[in-house]
Amino acid sequence: MLTVFASVVCLMMMAGPAVAMPEGDPAPEGAASAATPELPRVRPYDARSAALLLQGLERSDTIRALVDRLDGRDVIVYVEMNPSLVRRKLAGTLTWQAHGGLFRYVRISLNPELTTALLIATIGHELQHAVEVAEAPDITDPASLQAHYARHGIATRGHQNGWDTIAAQQVGELVRRQLGNERTSRALETLEGFDPEEWHIVYRQARDRFAARRDRQFD
Repeated sequence: MLTVFASVVCLMMMAGPAVAMPEGDPAPEGAASAATPELPRVRPYDARSAALLLQGLERSDTIRALVDRLDGRDVIVYVEMNPSLVRRKLAGTLTWQAHGGLFRYVRISLNPELTTALLIATIGHELQHAVEVAEAPDITDPASLQAHYARHGIATRGHQNGWDTIAAQQVGELVRRQLGNERTSRALETLEGFDPEEWHIVYRQARDRFAARRDRQFD
């Protein structure tokens, strides 16, 4: 769901994630220096978000495809847990952060009280919104984000300035079905000792492991 507070908001229990327009939260410290071509575009900002993203990459072909579509684009996506979404009864949001240099910055916020499966599905939903932003070069600030979703999105009832898209709803449901087909997950609920500055190393190692595992399955 998208809210005019520069963010994409996701409704509780996956009833309809949304896009929201942000009030101008700053991009994470050091964001500009971290925006180099070889670094992953999707970057968790805390240990639980990192573990959830790793699970999503391992268990969902859709999440892997979305992350692949974002890599190499000009949008940096930060992912974090946000307790304020509990009170707002939202599963997740995508909010606009900044536009600096060659890059645009958005933030995915997640409701920490949701189950692991719902959180991963919410990540998928919000990553679809991030792809929508990446594929719309005219989105450069909260006003243009609002204008884009006013043209292409669906207004959400019960959440002021909230928007969603059919594509994001479909992605969230698809990820949920993919998770349901998995009997086990080897990923952790949290990543002990996680350092956001080291995410590019963790990410590349994980992608290599997943690729090697798939290759063995086809041998």
